[in-house]
Amino acid sequence: MEWMEKRVEIINIENGRKTRKFENWNATSFYLYDASGNIAEFIVRHELINESKLDFKISDVLCINKIRIPISNVETANES
Repeated sequence: MEWMEKRVEIINIENGRKTRKFENWNATSFYLYDASGNIAEFIVRHELINESKLDFKISDVLCINKIRIPISNVETANES
């Protein structure tokens, strides 16, 4: 989050808190707006064994889990 915060504003979830914990997933996430105004989520999965002592860089991002595309009419999109 520190690396990203130098580049974009991290969304305050509530009362100045910027991270959300997911106990069931053993994960922590934070949110930001991309250049188009969409909300992006970064998730840290704590069970992964990939800790590094080196400074974080964008190539350390492991994957994209999902992409959601906002639409204005769900019924029309489902008929396509």
